[in-house]
Amino acid sequence: MKLICSQENLNRGLGIVGRAVANRSTLPITQNVLLSTDHSMLKLSATNLEIAMTTWIGAMVEEEGTITVPARLLT
Repeated sequence: MKLICSQENLNRGLGIVGRAVANRSTLPITQNVLLSTDHSMLKLSATNLEIAMTTWIGAMVEEEGTITVPARLLT
């Protein structure tokens, strides 16, 4: 995955989905944010198994892809 997006849009999107990230969990994946691309959009998703949040931000996508990243590394 390779893309370009504004830092302001990324921070705003992470602020939205970051509320759904689990602080402490027996499932480490719930402490991650899912980043996936679709044409010219970046999808950010997170869940704590009680609630899930997803938001889309505009991006210039050079290579499609999907990855999960620990939320603490992005905030």
